[in-house]
Amino acid sequence: MIDPKIQALLDSHDVALLTLGIELVASQGYVEEVTSLDLSKRQLTKLPENLPKLEKLAKLDISLNFLKTLPTNLDDLQNLKSFNASSNQLHNFPTEVCKLPQLEALFLGNNLLEVLPSEIGQLQPLKRLDLSMTMLHHLPEEIGQLVHLEDLELWGNHLLNPLPASLFQLTNLRKLHLANNRLTALPAEIGQLQQLDELIVYKNYFATLPIEIGRLHQLTWLDLGGNQLTTLTATIGDLSNLEFLILSHNALRSLPLSIQHLAFLEGLDLRSNPLPQSVIDNLKQAMPECNIEF
Repeated sequence: MIDPKIQALLDSHDVALLTLGIELVASQGYVEEVTSLDLSKRQLTKLPENLPKLEKLAKLDISLNFLKTLPTNLDDLQNLKSFNASSNQLHNFPTEVCKLPQLEALFLGNNLLEVLPSEIGQLQPLKRLDLSMTMLHHLPEEIGQLVHLEDLELWGNHLLNPLPASLFQLTNLRKLHLANNRLTALPAEIGQLQQLDELIVYKNYFATLPIEIGRLHQLTWLDLGGNQLTTLTATIGDLSNLEFLILSHNALRSLPLSIQHLAFLEGLDLRSNPLPQSVIDNLKQAMPECNIEF
């Protein structure tokens, strides 16, 4: 058990005391005991320039601070599985994390990142990647090398078409969150992501959907709200496991009859569309178990 005095230093909001605490952990034989280090919400403006080699550290949380740079020896934390540096003031992607061979979860959302480096492709064990609310305009092709990725959060950026083709080779993806970007189209390759459970693309500029979206048979949640859709492809009815479909704030004047084939649909949001009342009435009659908002 870590000496309470050292623990008090680790809990400090003062960077000098915090640095001393981390150094004492390393020098007094507590390295084996420190598997998780939470430095979040400390109002920190910097971290120790050289982090001691905490060989057993598996989880590091430095979120919700005011950090503009990170230690250059982050790659010494070779057993790190989860790294959270979200909600800071980082302008540059910390490429050192790309040398962490066991990293499975990386959270860098709500920073000032503009470029995602090609080195991101080195993080092949990664399962969760959160780059939401940054300033990204494009994604590198190397993102397609993250073959174990299951959850990808890219909402609240400035992403433009075309998305890299390699993105749609991430066939283990279960959640893809692309809301609040500047995308004008979903490519046909979206149909390759057949393990997707959630596809969230609200507040973009889609006018149509590719017919290949109907291949996403595992999808339970589809959010298309706040786009410019005027029609829906009939293949929407092939989403046999869909439970929630959000189509609010579009320009839909009609719906394909195939939507009535969605036997597991629990919620259908049609608010703020110029749909005739007759369409709503027919849906309510055909889908009495579905909660329809209009």
